[in-house]
Amino acid sequence: MSMFHALGLDAQSPEQVPAGKFGRIFEGLPIYEPTNNAIRQVAETMREDDAAANESTIPLGFAFLGQFIDHDVTFDPISRLDDRLDPDAIRNFRTPALDLDSVFGDGPDASRHLYDTVGGNPKSEHRLPFRLLTDTAKNDFDLPRNRQGTAIIGDPRNDENLLISQVHRAFLGFHNEVVKYLLSKADGNPPGNKDLFEEARNLVTLHYHWIVLHEFLPHIAGTSVTNDVIVNGRQFFKWEERSDRPFIPVEFGGAAYRFGHTLIRETYNLNAATQGIELFKLPFFGTCPNGDCGEDGGPSTNYNLDWSYFFDFGNHDNLQFCRRVDAKIAKPLFDLPFIHRGEDPPASLPERNMRRARTLKLPAGQDVADAMGITPLDNATLGINEIDGLGGKAPLWFYILKESGLTGDPGGEHLGPVGGRIVAETIVGMIDVVREEILAPHDPQDWTPTLPDRAGNIGSFTMADLVAFRA
Repeated sequence: MSMFHALGLDAQSPEQVPAGKFGRIFEGLPIYEPTNNAIRQVAETMREDDAAANESTIPLGFAFLGQFIDHDVTFDPISRLDDRLDPDAIRNFRTPALDLDSVFGDGPDASRHLYDTVGGNPKSEHRLPFRLLTDTAKNDFDLPRNRQGTAIIGDPRNDENLLISQVHRAFLGFHNEVVKYLLSKADGNPPGNKDLFEEARNLVTLHYHWIVLHEFLPHIAGTSVTNDVIVNGRQFFKWEERSDRPFIPVEFGGAAYRFGHTLIRETYNLNAATQGIELFKLPFFGTCPNGDCGEDGGPSTNYNLDWSYFFDFGNHDNLQFCRRVDAKIAKPLFDLPFIHRGEDPPASLPERNMRRARTLKLPAGQDVADAMGITPLDNATLGINEIDGLGGKAPLWFYILKESGLTGDPGGEHLGPVGGRIVAETIVGMIDVVREEILAPHDPQDWTPTLPDRAGNIGSFTMADLVAFRA
């Protein structure tokens, strides 16, 4: 019996959590349909003025952990911009739960290609076939790749840029180190391979949840909103009252969680030797910018991340920060290089976001604020009162970002009351799907980390501890 069976903390495996659909938190609100020209003008107000003056206190790695979390819960490969869609009919091909199915797939039986089936000592009874594949022999920091350079991982989107690919790689390595850690604690009587895998997956998932709840969400949604949702429960996203299966709210996927686009910087320092790399000159899908390839065909070791540039290790000499959470977007995102010029929708990411929101039949920002009991900000306060075609209201995504920039002193350190509540409630709800025990009513400390942090202490765990963890 594993320690988690004994504690009653068994995680649902991905195959136990059915794939779900998208749906609405705020049913019955009117659909908001601004004109294309109005959307274009709102987008133009979002161009970044001064990148150097727009940093937050959020360590840069959380922008890409946020993307990793998004890929853990949502995947809609079929809908198109400007199609009018019924959110209840959109299939979500990712399990609507924070269960790391993007890492573990459907487990070592059904997703055998993700696992090291011949690792360990071939003569040992415990050959560790449930370790995840992590790399080629050429570059220990890269994802495992086939001969064409395609990453062998549970979700191909986690190789779409260098930063998320190395976040994914960190989780692969963390799982394997946890396997080694459990074996080191086995006192000469290690569990069978199946039990060992389940125990390691449970432990990895629990610590992932802890980081999301106690580090990621406080940075993104704010400490007070996060704590209120954990302690007092969800006020608005109560899928259990409307459905016997969880769903992803379109207000989250189509607006609030797209806050991550405002965090993106124009340039990145990767390590001591590779610095000032422009956003779209980073490797994408394992490419080698300027022919700088490793022996395996993927990016060379020049692109291996030094995590002290991305997460808080206590010494901020190297640490980079996200841009503020506000209605200003880095200039490169207005000219996406993978969109053909002259296409419609255009290459402007802000325009594409707001047109997709219209596709998903989202309500206006003011209507959502009113439904939450929050005094709405009018368009004059938002700075878009003179734009025709808005009908006196604002696209939800723009509203959430603008509200965030006006919240706090200084503004933009985290999401405001509308966006923060939607994000915190949805993510906590996705954790509830997998593990009610972490969020026992009025007792958010029901479970605390059991793995040692970087200092060897038990009881807390951060992303810096995860990427540095060694058995």
